[in-house]
Amino acid sequence: MLVVLGIPLLHMELIMGQFTRRGPVHALAYACPLLKGVGMATVAISFIMCTYYNVVITWALYYLFSSFQDPLPWQNCNNTWNTPNCTSHATNSSYTSTASQEFFK
Repeated sequence: MLVVLGIPLLHMELIMGQFTRRGPVHALAYACPLLKGVGMATVAISFIMCTYYNVVITWALYYLFSSFQDPLPWQNCNNTWNTPNCTSHATNSSYTSTASQEFFK
């Protein structure tokens, strides 16, 4: 789908924007007034993707900086986020969870 639709549509949108010297909403509306919704949809999708990407990067940075603490936050069960079912080692019980599982949840 990327090769068949994604790249040609991106290329078309870039060419239309350069030709009309307008943004994505107005460039497609200039070609066909019915396509104004397509331009709005691409802007909305771009906003959603940027927000999602920022959240994923924030998680990665949070866990990266947490890994530099001494002792590691997921090393023991003496933290505020741990439940009474926390154990320091892995067990076969479905009722308990390890400190690292609770940290990442």
